[in-house]
Amino acid sequence: MVKNDVDDYVNSLDTDQAFTLNAFTNFENEKLISYNGFLSYKDPKKDNEDLNFYRTIDLEKEKFITLEDYFDTDFDLIRVDLEKITGIKLETMPDFQIFDGGITLYQKSTQTDNLQYEHLNYKDLYLISH
Repeated sequence: MVKNDVDDYVNSLDTDQAFTLNAFTNFENEKLISYNGFLSYKDPKKDNEDLNFYRTIDLEKEKFITLEDYFDTDFDLIRVDLEKITGIKLETMPDFQIFDGGITLYQKSTQTDNLQYEHLNYKDLYLISH
């Protein structure tokens, strides 16, 4: 399932450049798997480009899931709680990964183009889901 998801992600980039790809699993149980990927390639100007991506897959449904799927609610209903807990202004729904101690949210800032991330422990998640 991870291979298919990686293939779909790479195909969505619509690049014909040669690349290297590494993927690492951070969490796995009978229902979910979270992994991150690192993709490196040369852009048309021959400059090095590096992309990081963070994915969580529902193994039962065999599909990539979003925070809406994970929390089983509309993102706009949890956005305020997530922003309050993390201190990050969530301009769009962030990518996320599950870890043994909670989840980590990843969002690229539109102002600085820097990656912002924040880990939420399970106690933090309790505040969101209740």
